[in-house]
Amino acid sequence: MKFWQSTLSFLFFFSLLSGETEILLNADYKYLNLPSSTPYFNSKILDKLDSRNRKKEELLGMDNPLQHGATFFIFQTKTAVSSGVTIFADLLAEHRGSSYGDRCTDNMIVYPRGYVVIDKDILRGLSIYSHLGDKENFRLNQGLYIFNQDIRCMEHTVRWGNFAYNYLWVADMVNSVGLNTDDFFANNFILYGGDDVSEWKSNLTASLGLCLGDMDSSVSSVKDVYSVGAMLEYKHLWQGYISAGARGGGYRDGACLLGMKFEKSEERRNLKVLFESRYYEEDFLQGLKSDVDYRDVSEGDYANTIGEQLYPLTAYDKPFSQLAVFSEYQGYYKGDDGMEELATDVWGLSLQVSWLERFCNFFASVDGDFNYIKPTDFEGSFYPFYSVKVGYEPYKDNKIAVVMSNKGMNLNKNYTTFYAYEQPYFGFFFSRDLDFN
Repeated sequence: MKFWQSTLSFLFFFSLLSGETEILLNADYKYLNLPSSTPYFNSKILDKLDSRNRKKEELLGMDNPLQHGATFFIFQTKTAVSSGVTIFADLLAEHRGSSYGDRCTDNMIVYPRGYVVIDKDILRGLSIYSHLGDKENFRLNQGLYIFNQDIRCMEHTVRWGNFAYNYLWVADMVNSVGLNTDDFFANNFILYGGDDVSEWKSNLTASLGLCLGDMDSSVSSVKDVYSVGAMLEYKHLWQGYISAGARGGGYRDGACLLGMKFEKSEERRNLKVLFESRYYEEDFLQGLKSDVDYRDVSEGDYANTIGEQLYPLTAYDKPFSQLAVFSEYQGYYKGDDGMEELATDVWGLSLQVSWLERFCNFFASVDGDFNYIKPTDFEGSFYPFYSVKVGYEPYKDNKIAVVMSNKGMNLNKNYTTFYAYEQPYFGFFFSRDLDFN
């Protein structure tokens, strides 16, 4: 950790002193105050599954920063060091609730985020791309293994014409995303369709890929993962994709994904729709459930929002679906004869819809994230999350809004996820982007 902080400090000061092509400073400030009602989350599985031997009432503890006027501030720098080399260094500060005390040090935190990007054309038709550091909301290929995750990684891509080779190393997924995979390594081979990749036959873009990965799990001997995937895109509006894979090449260790995405942006209107269907067999998920704490386990839930690991406030904007959701159903549960092992196939559907309408200086938005999870050996569960905002934007990137939602942070699970409130709440939201370019 000290090494990473020192590295980020060096990059930050180097970016300010470099004096090269471009220096961009940007700040983002957000405030959320979301009064609460009674939540429910995964109630069916919690009746039986209790991997930490905690009482159900403790697991359903509902206190979280968004009920107490949480704020976060992001200070960003972007520096073009030379042609094709850019350094990004951010500093995030979070005040996780005024109810805990205006200066309660247990609920305030400052932490760094940064990365370096190298994107260069070497020869005609030959290019390289490297990303070193943090990535937000990352999706590996079509998203069979890693999706909707904030990661820290090293990624290198060499592209020659329609062929590309990509190497990816993701650091410590045990603590960062709640999966017992430690580091994750992947070799990806991608073939693009058409002579002109960006506009094949004027309207279509296609790709076919192979992924050979290694989940370096400390609790499972099954490490190798394989997948193939294909994607077809039309006019940058519609995208359809499919992927299938296996973990270890044994019995019942397969996984598959089918997805479709639509996105259209206009001056006054934005619409995004994503639909996915996933299926994971029991041996694919075996050993992936981890044990991470976002609270101090020696204290009660109230005013206890920072534990051994951090659930960032920025994660509130992430979708619900992630691989850790499906691995939740592997482990032990309380049966009639004591603790019994649980292993089951899991199928899931996810629909994400985001709509924004602008009129004069006013705006309205609707965001929905609807998920259905069906383990083979249990009843299915429906997790609907929604948020409606009506607001005013007096100046560009300066917003104030009233929000109605049923979504709250859940710091009681072993991965960053959400409570769904039984009754919607009304809250207050404002954000301000400061551009010092």
